[in-house]
Amino acid sequence: MGVQKKNEKVRTCYLYMMSANVWTGIYSPDSGRTWKTSDETEVDFLKYANWCSDRPAVNISGQRCVTFSCCSCYYDLDCSNTAQHALCKKPIF
Repeated sequence: MGVQKKNEKVRTCYLYMMSANVWTGIYSPDSGRTWKTSDETEVDFLKYANWCSDRPAVNISGQRCVTFSCCSCYYDLDCSNTAQHALCKKPIF
């Protein structure tokens, strides 16, 4: 695959993520005390971006899901009543 085609795939993925909040596969089963990933890999998401303002929320009880927002930051939501787009981990190339 040529460099131009690879760059276009990366640009398309980035534009999609910037247009909607996307669930990262990260969640907290205990109101934000601990964070886990749906595929049981290491939870290291904060080395890639920061929480959005006023996040993580303190007024959400139960299971919380972490989304990547259009503002390039992490946002946590109540998993029990919020539908989100999902981001799957897969090699681009």
